[in-house]
Amino acid sequence: MTWIDPLKDGKSKIELIDSMGSDLSVVNDARASFAKSSEELNQKDIKLINYLIKHQHTSPFRGVVFKFKVKAPLYICRQW
Repeated sequence: MTWIDPLKDGKSKIELIDSMGSDLSVVNDARASFAKSSEELNQKDIKLINYLIKHQHTSPFRGVVFKFKVKAPLYICRQW
């Protein structure tokens, strides 16, 4: 993917990383705070998805539609 400079300041960048992800995207989003990820969906990952659903941890499911990587000055991030 290519970076876009939305503020045209040479510092800010936005990139579309993924759209309409898969079960693997959900698993990797759930593990993001632990700096871990999976390359292939396995039985342990399926158990994690079931756990998330059972305990109503829905935030990893929200990042599946569109996932962006954003670099912006601090004053912009605070307004986001």
